[in-house]
Amino acid sequence: MNSMALAQRVNEIRGRYAGWCPQDKGEHVFETVTAHCPRVSVELGVYGGQFLALIASAMQEVTDDISEYAIHGIDPWSTDALLSRGGVYSGDCEYWSTLDLESVYRQTLQAMREFSNVHLHRMDSVSGLVKFPFPTIDLLHIDGNHSEWHSTQDVLNWVPRVRQGGWIYLDDSDWPSLQTARRFLLEDADLCAEGKTWLAARKK
Repeated sequence: MNSMALAQRVNEIRGRYAGWCPQDKGEHVFETVTAHCPRVSVELGVYGGQFLALIASAMQEVTDDISEYAIHGIDPWSTDALLSRGGVYSGDCEYWSTLDLESVYRQTLQAMREFSNVHLHRMDSVSGLVKFPFPTIDLLHIDGNHSEWHSTQDVLNWVPRVRQGGWIYLDDSDWPSLQTARRFLLEDADLCAEGKTWLAARKK
């Protein structure tokens, strides 16, 4: 796939599924998936499933048998969980506190039925740990609660579950509240790419 076709494909997916994945990040993950074919991918913080759709669509580019490539999305779709310990900027609290996350969950569930290898788990990231022993994950996307506490907890809990050489994406890596998580992540992984609001690293 040439660069123009890649950009068009990613832009199409971004327009079709709810979420805020920037174009450059979407193109990077699309190329990562088609090049490395991760057998187990996990996203923490799904919202409308846009990032999951990028992974699943990329897998469809390289194989007709996607059954061996599991993609898991973990999200409680809960306002209380989202706002816990200052998980969003104070100016965004009114928006998130009035958003109907139950409706978002139902819409995401319906949208992800397009992909037989995408599995949604309605739970918080700590509860999801039992589903993934050490180390089983080939691609991890950390995009859950953005408080310093929760984001650091997600890095410390989940990065050890990533295989050596596996890919780890950290969303909103420019947020002040994510700098501790970023620091711990880059102690265990090598920075490979970075955009304005995200980074990609490979597990050491």
